[in-house]
Amino acid sequence: MKISLSQRKLKDGRISLSIEFYRGSEITEDGKRKHFRSFENLDTYLFIDPKSAKEKKENKEALEFAENVVAIRKAEYAQGRFE
Repeated sequence: MKISLSQRKLKDGRISLSIEFYRGSEITEDGKRKHFRSFENLDTYLFIDPKSAKEKKENKEALEFAENVVAIRKAEYAQGRFE
């Protein structure tokens, strides 16, 4: 399983952070590849173009928080406590 941080641009000008759990893929009877993914929304957002020092600080803190959560999920998976 691959666990990574994913970013999606929102219509209101922010970036939403979530964790992507990639569980592999299989080839269907039609010959198409089907991917098994799930996401965990972190309810954490970044500014696309931070203009003030406050926005830059918030972006830095949000990224640090998200990376810490990803590290925790990877550790849980390594210990076998994940689904």
